[in-house]
Amino acid sequence: MFFIVVCYISELELVINKYNEVSRISSLTRTNLWSTTNKEMT
Repeated sequence: MFFIVVCYISELELVINKYNEVSRISSLTRTNLWSTTNKEMT
């Protein structure tokens, strides 16, 4: 039982790390797009 919980938690951490990475990348991309758009506007 304990072993199953440990496995589940480690899987969960992997998923969370993946999600954080993806959200970080998407926010970076959005920032880049936004700054590019602003440069073109001015």
